[in-house]
Amino acid sequence: MGLFRRQYQIRLHQPVTGSASTIQSLPSVAHQTPLMRIQPNDRIISAPLDGEIVALSPRHLTITALNGQQFVLQIETTDYHAMVDWQVRIGDSVSPLTILGLLEGSLTATSLVVSRVHAVSQMTKAVVTNS
Repeated sequence: MGLFRRQYQIRLHQPVTGSASTIQSLPSVAHQTPLMRIQPNDRIISAPLDGEIVALSPRHLTITALNGQQFVLQIETTDYHAMVDWQVRIGDSVSPLTILGLLEGSLTATSLVVSRVHAVSQMTKAVVTNS
């Protein structure tokens, strides 16, 4: 009986301007489901969804969404010096209008990958939007 079943939908926004790869072209890794890969045209990184910053390193950031689901924004690069100057700290609340940080290094050798870490329930979906 599905009368009281509720389906949650999370909207993911593109965190940087650039060209995005399709979900099917990204391989799954252990405990993570890649949702989008973006080749950036700009150095400004915005939050892909509403949530709270729970982990931070020079090349990745973890956000817990409002429903408890976790997403990782990871910088993939062949440039050893490429990293992010994060403008947020652990515990900060973010929205898609929040600037998370600035990319440093070569943009041509860098891509950003947004992945879902674990699902809260089978009834949760993530919808990728370009904005």
